Amino acid sequence: MNQKEKIEYLEKANKKLKSEIQKLRQTIKNYKYDTLTGLLRRSDFNDRFDELWYSYKEFGHRFILAMIDLNGLHELNRDIGFEAGDEFIINTADKLKELFEDSNIFRIGGDEFMLLKRGNDIDEFRERLDKMENCEAYAVSTNDGFETEAEMFNAVDNGVIEKKKIRKCPRNGKCKKDECTLACKSR
Repeated sequence: MNQKEKIEYLEKANKKLKSEIQKLRQTIKNYKYDTLTGLLRRSDFNDRFDELWYSYKEFGHRFILAMIDLNGLHELNRDIGFEAGDEFIINTADKLKELFEDSNIFRIGGDEFMLLKRGNDIDEFRERLDKMENCEAYAVSTNDGFETEAEMFNAVDNGVIEKKKIRKCPRNGKCKKDECTLACKSR
């Protein structure tokens, strides 16, 4: 093989390697990001939550965790179609990106989103969450007072569940636990 043939061979090999690298990058992107919304997925949420929790335990850095559950996705998919449901999810993700550009945003389920942000200005964070339309329920917390990640996550998750129950209650959750005979069993 002469010098010219070697150069041509190496150029072809280089071009093929670049093509393979591009394919691998796309595969990683498809794995890492939700293909519908472009948001990070649950696995990245778990990793980032672990990182922030470690930073809190080791150095006292505070952070905010929020969970959002959308209102009406099931009905929208059933009554109008999945394209309408997808559009609803995309619009919600776009609004989250707009309102929370300083936060990590994750789509962790069909109609569930998680947000993580360093800091502890929970009131300002809630104000932004209140601007979300079609949000059935949300819960938000700082990491203060929790002993474990699971405890913090469960507090936020249970907060969303309670808010969803109250929203379904015709009395808006104003009945007492032992007196609630409504189908929602909100208390």
